[in-house]
Amino acid sequence: MPKTYFLLCFLFLNYFCSAQKQLFSSDNISSNWKIYKNREYQPYIATEGAKAIHFEMKKSRLKKEFLEIHSLHNFNLFINGCLTLKSTKEFLRLNLDSLRLKYSQNLSFTIYSPTPLNDKTISIIVFKPLIGKAESELGKRTNDGFLDFAILAFMILLMVFGILFRANPKLMFDYLNVAKIFSLRQREENLLSNRVASSTNILYYIFTSFLIAALLMVVIQQGNTSINAAQYFKFDSALKGFLNWMLLGLLITGLLFCKLIIIYSFSMLFKLRGTLQLHFFNFVRVLILISIIISIILLALFVGYQSLTLYKYVLFFIANLIFICWIIATYLKLLTNTSFRFFHLFSYLCATEIIPIIVLLKIIS
Repeated sequence: MPKTYFLLCFLFLNYFCSAQKQLFSSDNISSNWKIYKNREYQPYIATEGAKAIHFEMKKSRLKKEFLEIHSLHNFNLFINGCLTLKSTKEFLRLNLDSLRLKYSQNLSFTIYSPTPLNDKTISIIVFKPLIGKAESELGKRTNDGFLDFAILAFMILLMVFGILFRANPKLMFDYLNVAKIFSLRQREENLLSNRVASSTNILYYIFTSFLIAALLMVVIQQGNTSINAAQYFKFDSALKGFLNWMLLGLLITGLLFCKLIIIYSFSMLFKLRGTLQLHFFNFVRVLILISIIISIILLALFVGYQSLTLYKYVLFFIANLIFICWIIATYLKLLTNTSFRFFHLFSYLCATEIIPIIVLLKIIS
């Protein structure tokens, strides 16, 4: 295991010393969209639900420019008034150099879809190469530190994961046991479960909180989220990213302990004292499961150079779906392991799960 830590530290230092700037900058051109109304092109307004949007790409002396279109629905693409293709794909990449050679240096694009278009269903991004400052100011781009933050943060989390696994492999596998989330039997015999506030379990709570915080930082920075509270955690440098990550991680840790207090208080109130470990440990397992799934999806998106702007709604849908399934499983588990009736257990779940989630979503939005 020490060799593994040495290797991770070496990779950490090697990346920190040899990190280079990205070769391309990306621009979301949704602010340049126009719609045809009253016999003229007018600025696009999201509330109008237009089925056709127009935008132009002026002549540029930069080479190797690409236009990417990410859409949740099928669409037709017109270039300089000519129907170029009928796309059945959700992703399209066009080489602007080739289009300028075929059509003209100034390009006019029109995208038509039977489904109304808006910035939540379609994203249009232009990738421009970064060149030296002496050659052109168009290539100048400040490094926002996102790549540095993301790699180093997840390397730190990987090192902490290795330390926790090395310290108690059985406990780690117990937290990763997804079957216990949806099992109707109360199976908490291996999890130090009779000691919810033990130091070992608290370390897992903190690790889970900072893992969730890191994933949220990625979605906030790259997903163009419209949540008001998310604007406080955006960053323009790696150092600020780490500071925001620490702050968000501590905030989520605090919320997790508030969750523990809520479950403990209402389990006493509803005379469900024996369900504290069953409920809270499964809640932590659900958070870990959601984090792992979202991590895999984010990794696949970044490897495939896909935009997170559209796929962020898929991530939220997956997280909500797992939470709904977990609440149903928790109800069935409580029904199996207790003698209380439907309304009593439903009131308990409303107090400990449904209402806190609704209040939290209302606050952050």
